[in-house]
Amino acid sequence: MPAEALCVGRLVFELNLEASLKKTTTNFTALCTGEKGKCKNARNKELYYLGCPIHRIVKDFVAQGGDVTRGDGSGGESIYGGKFNDEKDGLKIKMRRGTLAMANSGKNTNSSQFFIVLTDDEMQLAKLNGKYVAFGELKTGFEVLDKLNQVAGDVDGKPNVPVWIGGCGKANNYSLAIKIHQYDVIADMSVGQACTTHV
Repeated sequence: MPAEALCVGRLVFELNLEASLKKTTTNFTALCTGEKGKCKNARNKELYYLGCPIHRIVKDFVAQGGDVTRGDGSGGESIYGGKFNDEKDGLKIKMRRGTLAMANSGKNTNSSQFFIVLTDDEMQLAKLNGKYVAFGELKTGFEVLDKLNQVAGDVDGKPNVPVWIGGCGKANNYSLAIKIHQYDVIADMSVGQACTTHV
């Protein structure tokens, strides 16, 4: 019997519309709507979060997704082609449960990958603050964070069941909505994962 896809729920984020974060919020918004078409560096891939896996969930820490080129955390591309620099004001924002931020592999390496903070634990937040550009806050869908935490992976964070973005786009002029889906049974998964973009 084939696995059946379940809608875990809907996340609605309010983006920080400060001019100092415009490049980051414009990138995320365009990836939610798919309005920019194909990737420049992976021409057969769409610059679009729809169908993109949430490839890494670390219990009581973060849920990470948005690798539009490879889907496993080793790729990603911004709407500007490749990577773009950190917007400094986003590095100053103190994170908390529900914060939306860019994942990176070091300073000034933002692409399409993002993460959502799953905790309010100060020790865990200290690993994030000042290192990643925060640009939004979850407004509705906190119960979805609890569900994501339940399927968190082991050491590498690969979820226990496949989880992906089943819908995304603008909820209104200042917020974006993402629907998260998962299978109701454990599917075959490959062992090992090349992860160059981490939080």
